[in-house]
Amino acid sequence: MKQPISFLLILPLVSACSSMYNLQNSVPYSPRRTLDPPAHRVAVASSYDVLKESYRDKKENQFLLLIDGALQSMKTQVERNSDVEVKIQRGRAVVPSKEDSCFSAIIAMNEADYLVLLDSFKVFFDQTEVVVTKTDDGKSREAFYDIVSFVNYRLVGKSGSSESFPTSVRKFHSSRNVVSGLLAAGPDIVANHSDAVEIVELNVKEFLRNFFPGKDERVRPVYTSKDFANLSAHLKSGDLSAAVKDCESQTTNADRKIAAMAYYNLAVLAEHMGAYEKVRGFLSDSQRMHATPLASQMEEDYL
Repeated sequence: MKQPISFLLILPLVSACSSMYNLQNSVPYSPRRTLDPPAHRVAVASSYDVLKESYRDKKENQFLLLIDGALQSMKTQVERNSDVEVKIQRGRAVVPSKEDSCFSAIIAMNEADYLVLLDSFKVFFDQTEVVVTKTDDGKSREAFYDIVSFVNYRLVGKSGSSESFPTSVRKFHSSRNVVSGLLAAGPDIVANHSDAVEIVELNVKEFLRNFFPGKDERVRPVYTSKDFANLSAHLKSGDLSAAVKDCESQTTNADRKIAAMAYYNLAVLAEHMGAYEKVRGFLSDSQRMHATPLASQMEEDYL
């Protein structure tokens, strides 16, 4: 499924004329590729030796925790979204990175179909921009930083086949005033441990999209204007059946814009309730009645 444009970009187009209520929905996606042969059990381990990096103690401990967290995240995400079992090979840098016999032994020991190795593991802050502003005293400089996670995953099969998947994920983190952009020190990765954990989990998810199904989280606004006057109350109370009935009653509204809103709302409610097979039809009916940015955005997840 394609990643949709952010609804924040189009919300101003609808909020001026309509009241909205946000629902937190999950959208399933299919893997980009198929494992051949299929996987029933996968072993996961790290061959990245943190101790060789000569980090100071706090950073060394943090990276050991982050790697353990990455392995656990793989297990949690795969088992939550598929029938595949994941076995974690515990230990610190237990797997020599270039010994095929060791890979085969781990696969055999865990009766696994594949082994996923973390070959390389980095989490850091990257300065992306320095904005210089004229002030009464001269100039001020504001540096902007992304937090970045880079992991090289290696997928090893029973047959000895091996393929690498370098995976990088970044997101904006923060900005700070600096004296010099070139000499400015970024945020401390140890002091921002929770953000490091989050970016590593996103990295794991990005890798797993290659071979395993999963779910993305979406915030879907629904229309709650006067034609859907009771909808907010139904949603707040959790009465989804009543919410559906309210929207269904407006699908025959003589005003095609209102009917389009009703069908769009039904699409969001169907997604919220896990009735994914109904979503595309409701969106098609909504667009047939009157094309709206929100319906177009949601359709991107169902192409």
